Order: sequence, then structure tokens, then C-alpha cells
Amino acid sequence: MRGEFGVLRGGSWWFEKESLTAANREAYHPLLTDIDIGIRCARDF
Repeated sequence: MRGEFGVLRGGSWWFEKESLTAANREAYHPLLTDIDIGIRCARDF
């Protein structure tokens, strides 16, 4: 069953505080969609 899941890094507003670091990793199915899966773009001004 190797390679069936991807990896989500970090956490979101929905996660517990222990999961909010960028080092946190969670397995997920590639076809999964949810309101708290995405990217955050940031830029210094």
C-alpha cells in the first residue's frame, strides 16, 4: 500500500495547538478536499 497517501504539513485553525508547527505532518488521501487544506501566501513589504 505504499504511496497511496500524501503528506499535509503544518496545521490550520481547525487543528489542536500542538499540530500548528510547520514540522507537523499528517497523512491524507490525494482525492480528499476540505475547507482547511490549502496554502498560505505571504510576502514582506
